[in-house]
Amino acid sequence: MVSKKDDKEMADRPEEAHPAQGEQPAAERPRRAPAEAAESGARMAEPGFAQAGETGRRLIGASARAYRGMADISRGDVDVFMQTGARLAKGFQDVSWEMMQFTQNSLRMGLQAANDMMSCRSLEDVIEVQRNFLKNSVDSLLQESARLFEISTHVAGEATSPMAERFQSRGEAGRRPS
Repeated sequence: MVSKKDDKEMADRPEEAHPAQGEQPAAERPRRAPAEAAESGARMAEPGFAQAGETGRRLIGASARAYRGMADISRGDVDVFMQTGARLAKGFQDVSWEMMQFTQNSLRMGLQAANDMMSCRSLEDVIEVQRNFLKNSVDSLLQESARLFEISTHVAGEATSPMAERFQSRGEAGRRPS
């Protein structure tokens, strides 16, 4: 119910008392403002979302095509890396074996030198045992270093050969006429 006082206030403010056709009463405007702002923002953002969606679809399509191409390349690459890894593992095993043999040989030489020192009768004998031990140790070290270099070179050549073949086959595939 509207009291006389309310009628009088409405009459004092004619724009609020009788809103124009299609306009909202002033009391309704604050309540309706957030909804109108959201609707307006949605209308403005809609073209951007549509464009982003289209861009996303194009990127996914391009990614799928690139993935299919990479899958073919990757299968061959994985095989090459597996072969390389197996060859490197075998090479490390060979180097480890050689190092173990060198260590055992060095220990034998050290024990032999210690035994020879026990049987020395003079200072000249001690010097001779030490000189022989030093000479044999240096010779053994140089021989072992050469042997490890030889093994390492062989392993490097063995391990990289599958990669070289793969790169070479890729290069030839790239030169073939389509």
